Amino acid sequence: ADDMAAASPPGSNGVVFLPWIFGSTFPEQDLNMRGGFLNLSAGTKRNDMIRAVFESYAMNFKWVLQIKEISMKHKIESVNFTGGGALWETAAQICADALKVPVHLMDEPRQANTKGIAFMCFNNLGIVSYDEMKKKLKVKKTYQPNPENFELYDKRMAFFKKMFKTMRLLYAQLNK
Repeated sequence: ADDMAAASPPGSNGVVFLPWIFGSTFPEQDLNMRGGFLNLSAGTKRNDMIRAVFESYAMNFKWVLQIKEISMKHKIESVNFTGGGALWETAAQICADALKVPVHLMDEPRQANTKGIAFMCFNNLGIVSYDEMKKKLKVKKTYQPNPENFELYDKRMAFFKKMFKTMRLLYAQLNK
């Protein structure tokens, strides 16, 4: 999937993926929301669809960070990328470009939750402090944001938010 997503240009040749397959939890919980692809054409390639999924993840991530920055009253300077999505380097670069901050692809990204729980237990038992634990986290690779893609992803973000509001009304009618 990584090579295929990388073969599609930023913006996925106009293909957009709405990620709310199981309903939305953010920005508001709405079980009626659904996902799917928009703007498909006869010329759409599988590569465009895969990249669109990665880009929708980045848009949702950006939306979360925008809200977090407002509540924290400061800009987030970098993010650590973990979980299943962190298995694809193209997704990490898309996130860096969309978020406009360095993205640290963590070593063993699928083990992040397990490590986090273990670290909390060790801290609570007084075995290791949080500062000591931070030193044990390893970054596999850092992706720097590419300013050439900022404008495109800013426009995509505005579109993404608009699609949430528009589709929310339509899905409410369909999924009552």
